[in-house]
Amino acid sequence: MSKDLKDQLAGLQSHLNKFINRINGDDWTPSLISEITNTLNAIDKNSESQKIKKQHFDKLILFSRISMDTMVRLSQYISTLNIRYTSDNANKNLLDKTLDEFTFSIPTLNNIKEETVEKK
Repeated sequence: MSKDLKDQLAGLQSHLNKFINRINGDDWTPSLISEITNTLNAIDKNSESQKIKKQHFDKLILFSRISMDTMVRLSQYISTLNIRYTSDNANKNLLDKTLDEFTFSIPTLNNIKEETVEKK
Protein backbone atom coordinates (compact mmCIF):
# COMPACT_ATOMS: atom_id res chain seq x y z
CA MET A 1 0.00 0.00 0.00
CA SER A 2 1.09 3.52 -0.70
CA LYS A 3 2.28 5.19 2.48
CA ASP A 4 1.79 8.60 0.85
CA LEU A 5 -1.87 7.88 0.13
CA LYS A 6 -2.40 6.56 3.65
CA ASP A 7 -0.75 9.64 5.18
CA GLN A 8 -2.68 12.02 2.92
CA LEU A 9 -6.05 10.43 3.67
CA ALA A 10 -5.21 10.28 7.39
CA GLY A 11 -4.21 13.96 7.24
CA LEU A 12 -7.50 14.91 5.61
CA GLN A 13 -9.35 12.81 8.20
CA SER A 14 -7.44 14.57 10.98
CA HIS A 15 -8.42 17.99 9.66
CA LEU A 16 -12.06 16.96 9.43
CA ASN A 17 -11.94 15.45 12.91
CA LYS A 18 -10.78 18.81 14.29
CA PHE A 19 -13.80 20.38 12.64
CA ILE A 20 -16.15 17.66 13.91
CA ASN A 21 -14.73 17.89 17.44
CA ARG A 22 -15.51 21.58 17.31
CA ILE A 23 -19.06 20.80 16.08
CA ASN A 24 -19.72 18.21 18.78
CA GLY A 25 -17.64 19.81 21.52
CA ASP A 26 -15.54 18.02 24.10
CA ASP A 27 -14.79 18.22 27.83
CA TRP A 28 -13.23 21.68 27.48
CA THR A 29 -14.99 23.23 24.52
CA PRO A 30 -18.72 23.81 24.09
CA SER A 31 -20.18 22.36 20.94
CA LEU A 32 -20.52 24.55 17.91
CA ILE A 33 -24.03 23.11 17.52
CA SER A 34 -24.97 24.51 20.94
CA GLU A 35 -23.40 27.86 20.15
CA ILE A 36 -25.22 28.06 16.82
CA THR A 37 -28.50 26.97 18.43
CA ASN A 38 -28.12 29.56 21.19
CA THR A 39 -27.32 32.28 18.66
CA LEU A 40 -30.29 31.34 16.47
CA ASN A 41 -32.53 31.39 19.56
CA ALA A 42 -31.17 34.82 20.50
CA ILE A 43 -31.83 36.10 16.98
CA ASP A 44 -35.34 34.65 17.13
CA LYS A 45 -36.05 36.43 20.43
CA ASN A 46 -34.60 39.74 19.22
CA SER A 47 -37.44 42.13 18.38
CA GLU A 48 -35.52 43.29 15.31
CA SER A 49 -35.57 39.74 13.95
CA GLN A 50 -39.33 39.97 13.50
CA LYS A 51 -38.49 41.73 10.23
CA ILE A 52 -36.96 38.50 8.91
CA LYS A 53 -39.45 36.41 6.96
CA LYS A 54 -40.10 33.05 8.63
CA GLN A 55 -39.15 31.25 5.41
CA HIS A 56 -35.77 33.00 5.33
CA PHE A 57 -35.07 32.18 8.99
CA ASP A 58 -36.08 28.54 8.44
CA LYS A 59 -33.64 28.36 5.53
CA LEU A 60 -30.89 29.76 7.73
CA ILE A 61 -31.53 26.98 10.24
CA LEU A 62 -31.65 24.36 7.48
CA PHE A 63 -28.42 25.51 5.83
CA SER A 64 -26.60 25.56 9.17
CA ARG A 65 -27.76 22.04 9.92
CA ILE A 66 -26.90 20.72 6.45
CA SER A 67 -23.39 22.18 6.70
CA MET A 68 -22.65 20.45 9.99
CA ASP A 69 -24.26 17.14 9.00
CA THR A 70 -22.39 17.15 5.69
CA MET A 71 -19.00 17.52 7.35
CA VAL A 72 -19.72 14.63 9.73
CA ARG A 73 -20.81 12.37 6.86
CA LEU A 74 -17.79 13.39 4.75
CA SER A 75 -15.50 12.39 7.61
CA GLN A 76 -17.19 8.99 7.84
CA TYR A 77 -16.77 8.47 4.09
CA ILE A 78 -13.08 9.39 4.14
CA SER A 79 -12.47 7.06 7.08
CA THR A 80 -14.00 4.14 5.18
CA LEU A 81 -12.12 5.12 2.02
CA ASN A 82 -8.85 5.20 3.93
CA ILE A 83 -9.40 1.75 5.40
CA ARG A 84 -10.42 0.34 2.00
CA TYR A 85 -7.38 1.56 0.10
CA THR A 86 -4.62 1.50 2.70
CA SER A 87 -5.28 -1.54 4.89
CA ASP A 88 -3.76 -4.84 3.79
CA ASN A 89 -6.16 -7.01 5.78
CA ALA A 90 -9.44 -5.12 5.24
CA ASN A 91 -12.53 -6.82 3.83
CA LYS A 92 -12.34 -4.98 0.51
CA ASN A 93 -15.60 -6.43 -0.86
CA LEU A 94 -17.56 -5.22 2.16
CA LEU A 95 -15.85 -1.83 2.10
CA ASP A 96 -16.53 -1.47 -1.65
CA LYS A 97 -20.20 -2.20 -0.97
CA THR A 98 -20.23 0.33 1.87
CA LEU A 99 -18.60 3.01 -0.27
CA ASP A 100 -20.87 2.26 -3.25
CA GLU A 101 -24.00 2.54 -1.10
CA PHE A 102 -22.84 5.55 0.93
CA THR A 103 -25.27 8.47 0.74
CA PHE A 104 -25.80 11.79 2.40
CA SER A 105 -29.00 12.10 4.37
CA ILE A 106 -29.95 15.73 3.95
CA PRO A 107 -32.46 17.17 6.42
CA THR A 108 -35.47 19.06 5.12
CA LEU A 109 -37.40 21.92 6.64
CA ASN A 110 -40.20 19.49 7.55
CA ASN A 111 -37.76 17.18 9.41
CA ILE A 112 -36.37 20.12 11.37
CA LYS A 113 -39.85 21.41 12.24
CA GLU A 114 -40.89 17.93 13.42
CA GLU A 115 -37.76 17.62 15.59
CA THR A 116 -38.35 21.09 17.03
CA VAL A 117 -41.94 20.22 17.96
CA GLU A 118 -40.82 16.92 19.55
CA LYS A 119 -38.17 18.70 21.68
CA LYS A 120 -40.73 21.21 23.02
